[in-house]
Amino acid sequence: MNHFNNGGVALNVFQIAEIGKFIRKIRKERGLRLEDLSDEQISTATISNIERGVPHVNQEKVLYLMKKMNLDMDKLPEILVRENEDMESMFLKFHAIENMLHLKQLDAAWESLKEISEESTFQYQATIRSLKGRYYLSCKKWRRAERELTESNLLIQQDPYAKKVCLEALNYNLLAYCSYKQNHLQQALKYIEKGLEVVGTEAGDDDQIKYKLMMDRVVYLEKIGRIEEALNYVDLLWEEISEVRDITVLIQIYALKAELLRKIKLYHDAIRYAKEGINLAVSAKDYDNLTFLWTTLGTLYLELGNKEDAETCFKLVLSFQDYVQDKHKLLLANNILGSIYVLQDRLDEAESAFMKAIEWGEKIKGTKELVHSVFLLGKVKRHKGEYLIAISHYKRASDLARKIDWNQATLRCYFEIANCYRQLGDQDNLKKYFDLMNEVQREIDTKDGLFQLQ
Repeated sequence: MNHFNNGGVALNVFQIAEIGKFIRKIRKERGLRLEDLSDEQISTATISNIERGVPHVNQEKVLYLMKKMNLDMDKLPEILVRENEDMESMFLKFHAIENMLHLKQLDAAWESLKEISEESTFQYQATIRSLKGRYYLSCKKWRRAERELTESNLLIQQDPYAKKVCLEALNYNLLAYCSYKQNHLQQALKYIEKGLEVVGTEAGDDDQIKYKLMMDRVVYLEKIGRIEEALNYVDLLWEEISEVRDITVLIQIYALKAELLRKIKLYHDAIRYAKEGINLAVSAKDYDNLTFLWTTLGTLYLELGNKEDAETCFKLVLSFQDYVQDKHKLLLANNILGSIYVLQDRLDEAESAFMKAIEWGEKIKGTKELVHSVFLLGKVKRHKGEYLIAISHYKRASDLARKIDWNQATLRCYFEIANCYRQLGDQDNLKKYFDLMNEVQREIDTKDGLFQLQ
């Protein structure tokens, strides 16, 4: 018995979406416009809704349109089976592209996206826009990524893959990351809240996005200094830790817990969580999180005054350099290790560490970090009594700081330069740099709104 004859059995939303896709394909093949099929019984808007699989479309209109196009009702079950097979094949392609993006195979991912024909994927535009957004995000093209991800969320309702993978919540998480990378942390938090609002309404296979959103909320709160809130939310996350299946997210939760406990000076608890996180990261061979956790552990030992154990931690971090994607961590490790050597009066080793940090800073174009490294190298030279060389490093650091309007760093550099000239007995340059310090201080006061008449 044909379940589709005469509208005897109601079509479900999925079937209507698949029939709509089939109707659009046939219409395009025949070179027909929407206007060519519309009449007093069915409008162009209704035909468009049918083709796009809009929910709650009138079933009688679907059957009327099929009859008008001379599409065989008896073949509908066969069509739906074939379309379902096509859908599973498309899902597999999307999953493959997601894997390429995750593994940073960006060229391959982009080529695969270009190979998917628009004609066969019109109802998957939310997914395709999201994948393009993720590609641009990996390329650090934040604005383009934001446009694609925002557009993706506007197309969610007609995309069957979107529902399967909780795409709307995922897009909000990625939009939050884009905002975070552009230092728009309040906006990042708003996106996280939107993501958490929709995650409970999406009955997809990937329920793990909830924990990623919860974790990133803690990260952004910590970044803007709302430590108490961050701790409260990490405790909420901890209550559900047994539900977290994504090992990377699980490791990051331990890392966050350790870092937040460090900030409120609960050092021994922080050390315990850092070590537990390290054990998980070793099992997963997750070098980026291992680097973060060993850096946290080293910082904990340093704040406890245990320089020897801190040195062990940061030396290990530097041994990961061939495996770590975030090279900023290596720059930071060299800076801290060099600072430990300065405290121990091991100035040659400190100089070597800061030189390596500068190399990393120049490679990754991390200007702020580079300012710090060059400044620290100047500090070593000053400790050695090599004042002219120290001045050259401080001047370079101040030039870099000025380029990025980092006035506090510029002020500190000028102060150190003035001190070096004092040691050299050069009164003219001493006065010059005190005058420059006053100029920079006025700039700082102006930006802070000090001394301005209301």
